[in-house]
Amino acid sequence: MSRTLLSVRSVTKEFGDVEALKGVTLDLKRGDVVGLVGGNGAGKTTLLRLLCGLYKPTSGNVTFLDEGGLEHPIHSVRSNLGVVPEATGLYARLTAWENIRYHSRLNNITDSQAWNRTLRLARALDMEEDLQRPTRGFSRGMRQKTALLRALAHDPDILLLDQLSGGLDVTSARKVRYLVMRLGEEGRTSIYSTQKLNEAEHVGDRISIT
Repeated sequence: MSRTLLSVRSVTKEFGDVEALKGVTLDLKRGDVVGLVGGNGAGKTTLLRLLCGLYKPTSGNVTFLDEGGLEHPIHSVRSNLGVVPEATGLYARLTAWENIRYHSRLNNITDSQAWNRTLRLARALDMEEDLQRPTRGFSRGMRQKTALLRALAHDPDILLLDQLSGGLDVTSARKVRYLVMRLGEEGRTSIYSTQKLNEAEHVGDRISIT
C-alpha cells in the first residue's frame, strides 16, 4: 500500500472577512494524480498556494511525510515540490533552457542533470527544438509547457499544477495529460487544477471538487 506523502488536515483560510477555504482535509499518496475541479473563485489557487507554503492556513495543518513517516511543515520541504503557477513567471529575455537552468541551480541541481532530464521530458511535449529559443516570443501554451519542464527539472516528489491546460491546444493538452499520468505511474504525486470536470476525469485517478 502506498504511504501518505502530503497530509492536509481541517485547513481553513480566511482573508479578512472572506473565507476562501473551509475545513479542507486531503491525503495524497505517492503516485496519486488528483484532479482539483472548481470555477473561478472556488479556492483552487488558494489551496495550491497553501500546499506549497506561500500561504499559511488560518487553522489546520499541511504536512509532508518523509520516507520514514516523519512529519515536516510544508515550508521546510519546498525542494520536494514542483510548482506551475497560472502566471508562469518566466524571464522573457532568457531562453526556455536558461529559465529551467536558473531554477535548477537554485535547487542545487547540476546543469548536466537538469539538461538530461529536461531533454527527455521536452521530447514528450514536442519542445526539444524550442529549448534554445527566447521565451519572449512564446505563445501562452509554450510558456506553460516551459514552466512544466522547469518544475520537473529537479525531480520533485510532488507536482502542483494550477490550470496548466488553459493556454494549450488540443494536441498539447493531451501530451501534457499523458505526461502527468506517466509521472504518476513512476511515483510522482500531482494535483492538477482545472475548471473542466471532463479534463480532471481524464488525468486524475480521483477527483476533488472545491
